[in-house]
Amino acid sequence: MRLEQSYVALVCLVAMCLAPPMLGAASVGSIVEPDGEPITRTISTSSQSIAAAVISAPVNCAQVEGVISFSVAGQSRKVSWINYYVDGIYLASTPPVSILWDSTSVPDGPHLLSIEAFDRSHHLLADPFVSVTVNNSGAVSSLLPTPISDPIRPFNEIPNCRMPTAAELATFHNGTGGCGGLDDCSYMQKVDGQFVGTTEQIIELAADKWCPNCTIVNELDGQNYSFADLLKAVAVNESHWNQWLPANLSRPNPITGATTLTPKHDDLEHVTRSEPNGGSWGIFQIAEGIHQGWPSSFPPSALSTAFNADFKTAEQMGVEQGHLAYLDDPYFAKIAIADGHAPYADYTDARGVVHKASTDPNERRWGAVGNWFSGGWYDSGAIKYIDQVQQYLHNQPWTQQGF
Repeated sequence: MRLEQSYVALVCLVAMCLAPPMLGAASVGSIVEPDGEPITRTISTSSQSIAAAVISAPVNCAQVEGVISFSVAGQSRKVSWINYYVDGIYLASTPPVSILWDSTSVPDGPHLLSIEAFDRSHHLLADPFVSVTVNNSGAVSSLLPTPISDPIRPFNEIPNCRMPTAAELATFHNGTGGCGGLDDCSYMQKVDGQFVGTTEQIIELAADKWCPNCTIVNELDGQNYSFADLLKAVAVNESHWNQWLPANLSRPNPITGATTLTPKHDDLEHVTRSEPNGGSWGIFQIAEGIHQGWPSSFPPSALSTAFNADFKTAEQMGVEQGHLAYLDDPYFAKIAIADGHAPYADYTDARGVVHKASTDPNERRWGAVGNWFSGGWYDSGAIKYIDQVQQYLHNQPWTQQGF
């Protein structure tokens, strides 16, 4: 998502709260290499790399407590050395192919377990990882993930089973942008990202949470589509459904905890010394910068596909239902009228002519789609963005081979 700064300056006035503490970089232990020699890294193709070794226990998205077995299976004869990590911090090396890990050594909540498997020449053969939820206190949400395999976007498997913690949600709700710029904070107060699934399932769950049985007419072809399909088309336009992306890093990324994954992070012109996490994050490209979007949405917007989709859909509903107050300004009304559309709110021009805001749900819904990009209401940037989404909605690329 990209918002014009002039628009966002108005958004930021709606909900000014204390800024949340910034996410600290993950502590990275020493990378242990066989015989202390340099290694050659490769990129794995999913959270369970199709390579020389996979993590057999625990499974991705498992809930764990106490001391557990951290095990490797499918080991190739080429593997001569395995390093074990928790959140990028070195634990142990093997053989053997299983160690015991005391989960009480980390706080309750989500954690990343990973391994690196090497051959005798110190080449990295595999680096799979799984996400687990530590629940030693019994206080973690009862809505716990189950193992998730995402054939369309395997790089999203970890953030797809990552639900924000209560502490993360409190920081978001009480932080700058915690109302989403809306004049009614109840929309964002309902954002919690407490659901999991494949990328497609998560988008559908967000749609069903906010607008079950809703539809939209695509002006491109005159056909009626589900609200879920609309969100899928928006996600294609924003990120091609990528919450995370493959990478080849020398040390674990502070968000993903892995050397082979990085969050989808664009609009990097907003990254500055004072705004190191500026730019837009995740599947719906939620803007973080204080002069760009919603600072308190980060880091959940980067960590959790469900939070990202939940936030986007809440904002969509709030805007189309009339709660983005700055769009009431005559400036936006004049632009929309000049482009042949009804204004966001009733507007009386200099001649005394009253231009009524549209009550057509379809026009309001498409207007909110365009606002996600431009920050305005049926301005040229919004109209171009709407056209792109309508094309994706018509083509349904997520149903096609090779998407």
